[in-house]
Amino acid sequence: MFGTPADIMVADSYLKGIRDFDVATIYQAMRKTALEPVPKGAPFPGRDGVQNYVKYGYLPTDLNNHAVAQTLEYCYADHAISLLAKALGH
Repeated sequence: MFGTPADIMVADSYLKGIRDFDVATIYQAMRKTALEPVPKGAPFPGRDGVQNYVKYGYLPTDLNNHAVAQTLEYCYADHAISLLAKALGH
């Protein structure tokens, strides 16, 4: 797993009615991780190459070792985030 699979799990849980968690805070963190590089020293790696993914809408193969797999994973996670955002009224 190259991406942020927790995004998919959280969105799926919320959409299935599991809501005993602070979804607003988690949504903001998910969105930030999907759009920005993780600060140095963070306890998790985040999304490798996120700057290129945001810039191009995909990860170029000449800039990332696992570009195709990462792009697919990031897209799937982003779709899950978008479904959560819609359910939250964003």
